[in-house]
Amino acid sequence: MPRIEIDVSKCVGCHLCELVCSIYHFGTVNISKSGIRVVVYFTANNLDIIVKCCKQCDKPQCARVCEYDALVYKNGIVKLIVDRCTGCGDCIKACPYGSIFKHPDIKFPIKCDLCNGDPKCVKICPTGAIRYVSG
Repeated sequence: MPRIEIDVSKCVGCHLCELVCSIYHFGTVNISKSGIRVVVYFTANNLDIIVKCCKQCDKPQCARVCEYDALVYKNGIVKLIVDRCTGCGDCIKACPYGSIFKHPDIKFPIKCDLCNGDPKCVKICPTGAIRYVSG
């Protein structure tokens, strides 16, 4: 199954992956409109980074709870069919990884769609922390 893998030990928290995702999908520089999220925590002696991105589950809970068949599992990718989505948010609640996001300006949820097999975040990551696994 195709997916993105993230090595947080290599991530420096630059947010370039989020920027390129928002540009590619929404034509805007806005990390809150990204299907990949980098959360950086600063502590007294440490920098902790958590990266959230759809894991393209083979039995996706998000698709299971969608009453409108707006999320479908096809060719190993969980795809959002925007025309079917009502914006109810059930998929966001159902995702066990917290990898589906809502933005107040957008009716439908935001999730990684692997950029149709050519993930832009992988290409722009300066440290190689993000890797595309095709199968």
